[in-house]
Amino acid sequence: MGSEEELGSIQKDEYKVNFKEIGAKIDAAFALEGLMENFLNDVTRSALHSYTHSGLLQLGRRFDGNDIKPNYSDEEIIEVVRVTTSAIFMVTNLVTKHFGFEDNWKSVSQMYDEWVSSPDLVH
Repeated sequence: MGSEEELGSIQKDEYKVNFKEIGAKIDAAFALEGLMENFLNDVTRSALHSYTHSGLLQLGRRFDGNDIKPNYSDEEIIEVVRVTTSAIFMVTNLVTKHFGFEDNWKSVSQMYDEWVSSPDLVH
């Protein structure tokens, strides 16, 4: 779905994802109506970048007071599970839509809608 220039940069191992633009491009390619662009909002993008590239968010979580050990609240762990589950739904949604499995796509979309609407889901 990319340009010749993007393909060349991937082949040379020089490709850099522009997270401010890639969500809208994925949405356009797969007719997702803003799903990925909304998922990759400024808050999510900043957090993912900081955790991935040893930013302050990641470094700060390696200490609990003066002790070197993981430091995550239950709410933060639940949020990681929630975001990961959303990502799995999104990938499944993309794959089923791309390959034309309309019935499966509709089922996955319905399950995701029910899941995000659930009163038991911690937001």
